[in-house]
Amino acid sequence: LFDPIVKKLHNGYDPLEKTHPTNLDITKLYNASPDHAMIVACKITARRSLAGVAAGCTCVNRDDKEDAETCVVKALQTLKKAEPWALGQYYPLLGSDTFPEKSGGSSEEEMEMLKAEGVLFDQTHCFDTRDFVQGRGVWRTKDKQLLVYVNKEEHAEFVATGNSIHTVFTNMAKALLGTEKALKADKKHPTDWSKSPALGYITASPSTLGTGMAVQVTIKAPKLAKRPDLAALASNAGLALVEPDGIKGDQVTLLCPSLLGTSEVD
Repeated sequence: LFDPIVKKLHNGYDPLEKTHPTNLDITKLYNASPDHAMIVACKITARRSLAGVAAGCTCVNRDDKEDAETCVVKALQTLKKAEPWALGQYYPLLGSDTFPEKSGGSSEEEMEMLKAEGVLFDQTHCFDTRDFVQGRGVWRTKDKQLLVYVNKEEHAEFVATGNSIHTVFTNMAKALLGTEKALKADKKHPTDWSKSPALGYITASPSTLGTGMAVQVTIKAPKLAKRPDLAALASNAGLALVEPDGIKGDQVTLLCPSLLGTSEVD
């Protein structure tokens, strides 16, 4: 039952016969000049689930959510020690008592701040809403260029933003590799992001298997924005026009989805 779904979602990729490539080597990222004049904004998201913990799409109990929160936040705290740019803070949702450093969760003022920035999530964004605020929160770096949603739909959803594909990908690669290293090195409870040779990184939705990654880029392209066949052009190139605001004036926002058989740098 699962294999035909994977084939349909990932352009015929057969998990029984193929191996998914993984490559987060930033030196292999070509055609992503940091000074490309056309690029207005870039956002890369990457979804990760922890090995040995029930996925976010299942009926996850409070203990599982708390375990996932502990592992993810600890890995992020380790990351910021190794990468100064990743200096950040974790904001457990208001009312949560699963994060010892902030019993009762973040303050109302902090929640309002995250809401004003458009990065706060609620029950409508989650598969499982039992004990909703428990074990959930948002990690944000000081420069606001990296967010990590904890127990939203996945155990961790990384979001890197900026106006340079190269810089955004570099930050994302360092965050993913750094947290993976930290998870494995944990002396009390060593673990890893869930993955398999055939399916790559395992995510709650089969559509994001593989890299677990999606790249969204807004470019300034006046002539392209006027093309009536823009959606078809994007589809033929393996991209998608972001709906409903894919075209705004002379700017176009395109999405490159995650596909099995394609590595992160590709």
